[in-house]
Formats: sequence, C-alpha cells, structure tokens
Amino acid sequence: MFLIQDFLVKADNTGAIKLQSIPCAIYTMIQHYLWLVVFMWTIIEGFLMYLSLVQVFGSHISKYMLKFNLAAWLIPLPLPIIGYFVFTKTHIVGGVQAIEHNYMADSMCFLKPKTISFFALFFGPLVLAIMVNLVFFGLVLKVIRSSKNANLSDRELFLRQLKAAIAVMVLLGTGWVIGIFMNIPEPHMQVTLQYIFICVNATQGVFVFIFYVVLNDQVKNYWLEKFGISTATPSKSSASTSKATAGNVYANATAKTDDHTYSTAAEFPAKK
Repeated sequence: MFLIQDFLVKADNTGAIKLQSIPCAIYTMIQHYLWLVVFMWTIIEGFLMYLSLVQVFGSHISKYMLKFNLAAWLIPLPLPIIGYFVFTKTHIVGGVQAIEHNYMADSMCFLKPKTISFFALFFGPLVLAIMVNLVFFGLVLKVIRSSKNANLSDRELFLRQLKAAIAVMVLLGTGWVIGIFMNIPEPHMQVTLQYIFICVNATQGVFVFIFYVVLNDQVKNYWLEKFGISTATPSKSSASTSKATAGNVYANATAKTDDHTYSTAAEFPAKK
C-alpha cells in the first residue's frame, strides 16, 4: 500500500490522488483498516497458541476458522469510518467552507501523527495487541521451557526450545514492540529504530516460511512427495504422529482431525 502511495500521492500534491481529498480519505481508511486487521490476527494467533499449547484440554472450537476470520475482519471495520467522520470537521469562515482534517495527514494519505485519532485508533490498538501477545508469549514460553525429552542432550533440547521461542515471537508480531519507541524525540535514535523496525517486520513472512516450511520435516516431506522427488513412508509417519500425540507437550489431545484449534504438535516447530 505504501509503494502504491509513492506512485499515486505526491508531497507537492501533483499526484493522481490529491492530498486530503475524498480518494485520499478512502485510501487512508483502507490502509488504517488493513493494519488493524493485521493487529487482530496477531492476537488471534496468540490465542490459538494459548489454547493449543497451554490450555490443551477442552480447547476445541467448532468452525474456528470461520469465527476467527469474522472476528479479524469485522471488529476493526468501524474504527476507520469513525475516525474519518468524527475527526474531520467542516467550518464556515466568511462564507467560505473550510475542512479541518484531524484524521488524515497533510503530506500523505495516512493517519495524521500525534493526534487524538492516531493515538486512539491506531497506536492504542497496536499497544493493546502487543500487551495481549506478550502475555500469550510468556505463557507459551513457560510451556516450551518446561518441555523435556529424554532422547535429547541438553544442548539439543535448548536449541529446539530456542527455535520454538523465536517461531512464536515471529507469529505473534513482537517486532512491533520497536514501533512503540519510534516516537523518541532524539533524531539519531529514531532513525536507528525505524531501520530495525522495517528490517524485523519486513522479514516476518520470510521467518514464517523458514520456521514453518523449511525447518518442518512434515511439510518438506509433503511437498517432496507432491513433486515426486521422494516416496511416502506411512509406517514412519504414523509412528511419528502417535508418538507426538502421546508424549509431546504441544499436542492438542481434544483436537479432531477435521476441526481443531491449532492442529497437532507436528505443525509446531518446537517439535522438530
């Protein structure tokens, strides 16, 4: 969205979308809404991990994907609309209509920084999502740290626990914590934090791919079989699945095969 904005919106107001126009307002609300959806999905992911790895028993949710999709896409929907209509005011001065924009920025089609609308409708939900996910992260990390495996050395167990902890951090979007401190007035510190923030969050998808595809043996075996590179090994797979369900702390004992919370332990990277 920001890349598209570079082509359509210009700081000197010569772009296809004029600053503080109706198209600019629509573009701002779309961006605002999509960011809120991202924050909502990180909370849902944290909740799923909590159910699957901490609560475990009694954590089955019927039609969970439908319910979570509705929550993620519908709950944030009113906020951009409220933000625009509440914080955009029209004044008549000397017979001339003037519009006061406290929702849109003056030089781009995004929320106006350091305003009530920005802190209440964007920064506030971001902080809330981070705080909730930090709680989930602490609970999940406690489970990961307390897991034991007699077949592994202390070093191997530590590396697996570290891998699982990093994977959880990636999914929960904890890199957004850096975004909270980007308002530090000191210019050099602010620029440094902006670079770190961009690098951490821009590579989130890459880390998800690495931890949940490249380093996941089941996913790799599936795609190798799909492309005919290797053959299926049913006996080994079934033995691995039964072992994971019986002895792995990450298994969800109440999950069904066709309707579950986060699926079985085989999908969680700490197991590998």
